[in-house]
Amino acid sequence: MSLMATSARAGVPGGGLPTDYAPQPAAPELEALLHQHRGGIHGYLRRKGFSSEEADDLTQETLIRAYLHLPGFRGVSMGAWLYRIAGNVAVDYLRKRRFSTVPLESLACAAGDDEEPWARLEADEQRARVAAIIRLLPECHQRILQLRYYEDRSLAEIAEVMRCSPMAAKLRVFRAVTALRKRWRQEATGADLTAG
Repeated sequence: MSLMATSARAGVPGGGLPTDYAPQPAAPELEALLHQHRGGIHGYLRRKGFSSEEADDLTQETLIRAYLHLPGFRGVSMGAWLYRIAGNVAVDYLRKRRFSTVPLESLACAAGDDEEPWARLEADEQRARVAAIIRLLPECHQRILQLRYYEDRSLAEIAEVMRCSPMAAKLRVFRAVTALRKRWRQEATGADLTAG
């Protein structure tokens, strides 16, 4: 289903948009550009903690909002604009959902039986150490790692964002991962020296 058909459906009473609002048709190139970002936006929303079904719904809502507001888009980076919209859609969704508070004692019962709490804690600590080491890397490496591993972008998409060839993007990813591994080893060696 195209965004045009979806946005037209959203204009029905109760659909969240005024019924007298008639979006200007966007150029096919812009609609195709919106669809290129669908996978990255979905991955972004999944990393925010949403289930696959919720991420699908929120991705669709993001693309509908972007499509409706395309005539007002004045930025340089379509991707950054879409991720901002996705963040706003996620916040709106959570506000509507309003979680109730849960006593801490019940969390132990809610935890999955397949994973021990200490294993989750170790995994969280490991992720925090990796994030801290990534922040020590040069900004170009941080950006490449962000695109490849946090936004789940393909090499072709990275090449487009970084304005280089796909082969150059592959080389940049390799260099960023190599720099991360080297820094990880340095940190691990330094921790061993201070502990010993």
